[in-house]
Amino acid sequence: MKIKINRDIAIKAFEGLVKQKNDCIATEVWLSNLLRKAGSESSAVTNFFQWFIIEEVEDLLFDKAFNSNWIDIQIKTNRESISIVVSVIDNFEVKFEIPALIMTHGSIVADAHLFASIISKFANENIEIEKTDDYLILTDSNTFFEIPVKNNEFDIPSVEQQMDFVLLAKELKMIDNKISFSAYDGKCKAKGLLFDVENGYLNVVSTDGYRLSLYQTIMPGITDICFSIPVEAVRSAVNLINENIKKIVFYVGKQYVAFSVGIYSFTIKRMSVEFDYKFYLNKYSNLKSCLYIKTRKLIDAMERVSLVANMKENKHKHTIITVDNNILKVSYMGEAGNSTEEIVLETNSENIKIGLNSRYLIEALRVIDTDEIKIEFSEPLESILIKPVGGDGFIYLIMPVRI
Repeated sequence: MKIKINRDIAIKAFEGLVKQKNDCIATEVWLSNLLRKAGSESSAVTNFFQWFIIEEVEDLLFDKAFNSNWIDIQIKTNRESISIVVSVIDNFEVKFEIPALIMTHGSIVADAHLFASIISKFANENIEIEKTDDYLILTDSNTFFEIPVKNNEFDIPSVEQQMDFVLLAKELKMIDNKISFSAYDGKCKAKGLLFDVENGYLNVVSTDGYRLSLYQTIMPGITDICFSIPVEAVRSAVNLINENIKKIVFYVGKQYVAFSVGIYSFTIKRMSVEFDYKFYLNKYSNLKSCLYIKTRKLIDAMERVSLVANMKENKHKHTIITVDNNILKVSYMGEAGNSTEEIVLETNSENIKIGLNSRYLIEALRVIDTDEIKIEFSEPLESILIKPVGGDGFIYLIMPVRI
């Protein structure tokens, strides 16, 4: 195989797959922007150090983007293009095509992370790629790379279609934004999103075992089916959505799920674990008490109290919510100090004292768009439900901690 490709076209195609939105990268982007601003306002000496740190952060961002979740890249020649398949550790593959000058046909498999990183670092636009017996050679007029090829060529599995359904692109983005966060446990390990079509409704659920988020929408005329796919596959797809993409068709088979976003085709292995979310929703569907509170007020109170709770000296991170008639109190007591804030409710409520993980509560509150929320509760060791007042289809369940 011997081909020529355009560096900028290849980089643009790869970059579409790596605009991740996880907390780690978001923090790095924020830090990079902060350093740039600081550098623009500092002295020449300080600017040197700011430049050095910025370059280090940007290298970190780049390395995080083409990350170890990428396993292999397979390139096959077509008539005037190449097909590229990137396999990802979460059991899904993404396929796309870019134009290429084909001198001799063939196919190769190489390390995806290394290949993408090399392509992005070439100084010249035109890159020649040639396969020898054991190596892949990448060159421009000044630079030469030689990396080993792999022998494990793979095919994207076919989807023996059981059913298909359509989601609006903006709806999938909303699902990712408003419920995907619950699919991460405390160590940021991603789990799955459950799609459950039943009796004309679609429920999308995420959980890490300590909290649960649910989105429900009407989906009439669709065959009942239930499947789970990795949340990172959905997140990767959402990052590719632009103003020209209005809807996404999911094709569901016995073992795989497939859909396309622009030039990218996803094939995802269904996760074997499916959780019984209905048990928890039914269990907590008739909680005896509730209160209404302004969303922004509770977020602000939680964030202020959490300033102390998040200190590393503390052995625990949970806050205590106490309701006494029309007063809701958020408090924390720990090794690093104590903090308390009171909020006056507009109506009286049943009294309760309950411990909650502050991060879980704040993350749920931050994705709610409505001005007011309804919190349903029963006993100190029973989970609470959070529902946007006037919002569509979202429910958040958080398990308590013992105090």
